[in-house]
Amino acid sequence: MSVQRIIAVSLALMLAVGVPSSLAQSTGTLSGRSTDESKKPYADYAVQLRDAATGQVLTSVPLDSTGAFIVKDVPLGKPYLLELVRPSKKMVVCTSGPYVVSADQTAKTNIRLDCGRVPAVAWVLAAAAGTAGLVAIVTRSASQE
Repeated sequence: MSVQRIIAVSLALMLAVGVPSSLAQSTGTLSGRSTDESKKPYADYAVQLRDAATGQVLTSVPLDSTGAFIVKDVPLGKPYLLELVRPSKKMVVCTSGPYVVSADQTAKTNIRLDCGRVPAVAWVLAAAAGTAGLVAIVTRSASQE
């Protein structure tokens, strides 16, 4: 049997039987609404997906006419932040998250970008600053003894 024939038979079997779920679903979706901080026309706003660990922006999607968004192809197993942005003004209006899409739950829906809350990133930065301040105080106290 030739290599081409083996590949053709294998592909035909995969199509007939289906692809294993671990191979089929390696990404998920995050969706919701942002109407509290954005104003009509909602097309002036977008939601961007930021990797919480690296800070890299992975994608940006515009709000639809009702203020809704859907971010597709979100890689599984990592924490992500959602940011409401005004691209024309190059500004971040607010941040929400972190959100983790997993193999058990590949879609998180009904997310509300609530700008009235303190973003998770701010809490992490505040905690880091507080820890650094405490270490400085303890170190200074120990050196003065």
